Amino acid sequence: MSDSDLRAKIRSQIKPFPQEAQYPTTWGGAMTFAQIRDSLTPNINRLTRYYRYVEVDIPDMIAHGFMNLWEKLVEQPDFLMSVDHGGAIK
Repeated sequence: MSDSDLRAKIRSQIKPFPQEAQYPTTWGGAMTFAQIRDSLTPNINRLTRYYRYVEVDIPDMIAHGFMNLWEKLVEQPDFLMSVDHGGAIK
């Protein structure tokens, strides 16, 4: 096998990195986790002001909530098809 054949064989087996995972939602179609986070953040901010949570705790609460959502999406990628935009926040 010549060098060029060997190189061609190796190059043909190279696959691109997979794209970022997309999760189906009822409100925005298929979205990446970053898009889901950006979509939910304004409503979360509104609810934290409405319920008058202590301002110091809010970033930790939001981070914990998104971590729980991420874990749920890893287990069940179509989870957001069973809830609406408001249900995803809860």
